[in-house]
Amino acid sequence: MIRIRNSRLLYANGAWDGKSTLAGRIIVSPDGPNIPYEALVMSVSNDIPKYMVQDYAISYTFSAQFLESVPSVIAKEKSQDFLGMAPINFNASFRLVPLPGSDQSLKRINHLFRNAVMITGNGVTPSRFMDEFHDYQVVQLYTHAADSGKFKEPVIYFGDSSLSLSDLVYEERPETRLIVLSACETASGKFYQGEGVFSFSRGFAALGIPSSISNLWSVENESTYRLTELFYKYLAEGLPLDIALQKAKLEFLKTASREKQLPYFWSALILAGSADPIVLKKPVPVPYILTGIIALLFAIAFAARWIARKKSIPTQGRAESVS
Repeated sequence: MIRIRNSRLLYANGAWDGKSTLAGRIIVSPDGPNIPYEALVMSVSNDIPKYMVQDYAISYTFSAQFLESVPSVIAKEKSQDFLGMAPINFNASFRLVPLPGSDQSLKRINHLFRNAVMITGNGVTPSRFMDEFHDYQVVQLYTHAADSGKFKEPVIYFGDSSLSLSDLVYEERPETRLIVLSACETASGKFYQGEGVFSFSRGFAALGIPSSISNLWSVENESTYRLTELFYKYLAEGLPLDIALQKAKLEFLKTASREKQLPYFWSALILAGSADPIVLKKPVPVPYILTGIIALLFAIAFAARWIARKKSIPTQGRAESVS
């Protein structure tokens, strides 16, 4: 355990499966407000910085004790894999800009899951969210948030109203294993000495959800959509969550413009809690099934036509001699 900048770093050395070239995996337990360690510059070559994320998969925990006591969540037979929610537009009194494109991003994520539900527009309300989120293994929320709302506590905005951190109450342990809060400042909140930062990611952890991905600051929409979609691509491959998020950031850095390679655009997203992979049912390959069905129908039609044609040909009898 090494103390750096008032944080504890717990190392999990080596690649996760022996196939990666990663230097290792790091778990950070902050003693105060968090910083994105993956954005720390390790070296500079030809004016191009090498960030820590290029060698290490990094996740965060509220404490070592919390990480050791993360509950095992076993999905029920009737549980769904994925719930995606995006209000898109907001009550005028909030003075929040719309989030165009969030519904399209959800559609691109949905196809990675066999059992997926997407709710957008006016149907996304705090009451519906609280009524439904706990039945899904993975929950994705595209919206706005703030680390200090009307009542000086973190708040998440929905289309018609808002949800404060103190409203986050659920009597039973959710089946949710991961919640992705793609909204501004959902990893931030009020810091209490000796207790840490009280944020929405910590609030969901208190409900028994092992893992969350949230943002440390106000983020740019298009970059967030892209990073989130890349994360789900690697999650669907069965990778550990910290590896999946790291790979998403590395792919983003390879394809983004020079401006969007700055840490502001990609390092706000952090993983808190368990990094264990989430094994989900693969989506049914509908195009391949349809192709197979069409091919089978053509084969049946061809066989039927061949049989009918054969029956229509008169039988040739043998000539018999008469003595």
